[in-house]
Amino acid sequence: MKAILLAGGESPVPYPLASFCPRPLLPVCNRPLLEWQLAALRRNGFDHIALALSPEDMAAVSGRFVDGSALGVRLEYAAHDVPCGPAGCLRLFEKFIGGEPFLVVNGTTFPGEADLSVLVRAATEHQAIAVLGVRAGSPSPTPASLENLVVGSDGCVERFDLRHASRERRRRHEFSGVYFFRGDVLRWIAQDGYADIKEQLISDLRGRGETIWAEVLPGSHAMIDGIGAYVCLHRELLRSGGASDPGALRSEGVWAAAGARIAPSAFLLGPVLLGRGCTIDEGAKVIGPAVLGEGVVVGSGAVVRESILWDRAAVGDGACLEYCTVGFDAAITAGARLRHEVVPSRGGSRASVPLQDRDGRGGMPIVLPAGRRSGTVRTAVGLALKRALDVVVAAAGLVVLSPLLLLIALAIKFDSPGPVFFVQRRSGRGGREFKMYKFRAMVEGADKMQKDLAALNDVDGPVFKIFDDPRVTRVGRFLRRNSLDELPQLYNVLKGEMSLVGPRPLVMDEMRFSPAWRDLRLSVKPGITGIWQVNGRSETGFHDWVRHDIAYVKNWSLGLDVRVLMKTALWVARRTGAF
Repeated sequence: MKAILLAGGESPVPYPLASFCPRPLLPVCNRPLLEWQLAALRRNGFDHIALALSPEDMAAVSGRFVDGSALGVRLEYAAHDVPCGPAGCLRLFEKFIGGEPFLVVNGTTFPGEADLSVLVRAATEHQAIAVLGVRAGSPSPTPASLENLVVGSDGCVERFDLRHASRERRRRHEFSGVYFFRGDVLRWIAQDGYADIKEQLISDLRGRGETIWAEVLPGSHAMIDGIGAYVCLHRELLRSGGASDPGALRSEGVWAAAGARIAPSAFLLGPVLLGRGCTIDEGAKVIGPAVLGEGVVVGSGAVVRESILWDRAAVGDGACLEYCTVGFDAAITAGARLRHEVVPSRGGSRASVPLQDRDGRGGMPIVLPAGRRSGTVRTAVGLALKRALDVVVAAAGLVVLSPLLLLIALAIKFDSPGPVFFVQRRSGRGGREFKMYKFRAMVEGADKMQKDLAALNDVDGPVFKIFDDPRVTRVGRFLRRNSLDELPQLYNVLKGEMSLVGPRPLVMDEMRFSPAWRDLRLSVKPGITGIWQVNGRSETGFHDWVRHDIAYVKNWSLGLDVRVLMKTALWVARRTGAF
């Protein structure tokens, strides 16, 4: 049977780990995630597998797994140059599918011991065009993916509810990241543009009267949708013995691959998994559950507690790591004390990590290689300077532009009936809603007309925009052309709800197409302007929007904000596009 593995692409999950290595090669108990996935597919009878990868990951993944013969499967590869969505990726494999039924596995799914054959049987039994693997939802789901699969009393899927941690903490069915499709499903996927499986394809199929079935997957499996899930998966595998090699058992609860050296005075408390060539020096302590990759060195007197160390990481003498994840080749200096940290691989840029805090809204703080705390400190200083820039510019702008703001308000009032300001609830950092202010550029009640004008939408993806919108007033057309309708958002910036630069604030429903993109952009404050706006604005496609938002969060710096502001000023001066 055939399967398609969405092994790479625009999704930043699991972030920030995917910044350190290609997602398919993410180490899980010292084996690449892709190896676990391929082994599970083969065990379930899927031996002809196609991999959808990003161009950046193609060489690394294909070079390591070649044709898949070493794992008993046949592999085919395809890369997508622009973000095209999960369903869009399926278009790459039309010839591979050849009209036959096929399985689709999300790139962050850890199949474990899941029995995937139940999906095949359900498709036949219920004559379903699609079967979705599910499991009962937990009362406290991870914030990275709050998706409730709504299933009717007849067992058929009705819809997906994509929530955020700021919305709803309850769900009844949790999606497992596995689908089984009938071969003719490709005809319902648009030939170009961004296409999502859950929010577009499944919805379209349901609207056409097709049967979409939900089937509970028996057996252990997981979604690696963030650092927390990644750590929990390791704990479960170690405690269950699912990652251990009986031939490598060194002592109770300690598995050591060939070449591992443990000093006589070292203390190891399992479950602990040691890769090839690991060295545990005199007096060192390793307390499980812990995974140490190939060539890891733990110095004299060092302590490693419940942590994951990737290949060739080094822990200096007397250092202490507790609940940490350490990247490839990273070096922790002697005497360092790290707790709940993610340490990038050596050579990784500090800018590759998200701007997050420690209160649970963004995850774990980041430190630079060699155990320096400067990465966290410099990020904190940068954020403080960013806020200072926001306050100074917003306050000065409101004062200096107050005569212009008054003139605009009067023009709007005399031009058409209705309020001066358009106020709408938008999602800010962490998904917290706030009231965003704009000068009203459309007729009163324009938002209620959107449904009737849906066929005129000129952009793909979740946002509704008509370039020649009939709802825009005469004054509104001038304001939008010159981006003056956005000026009241300086007040939002002053209040701390927005920043001058950042992803545009959207309502939660407008981010339903890509939860990974949604959660990444919600890790920072929304902005009045950003990379997307100064690189084509509304004239670019949704895939470019996704790419620009991800680039901003990954590569943020104060200098980047200043450059975006300067370029925005040039865009406004030239009257190009509209926000």
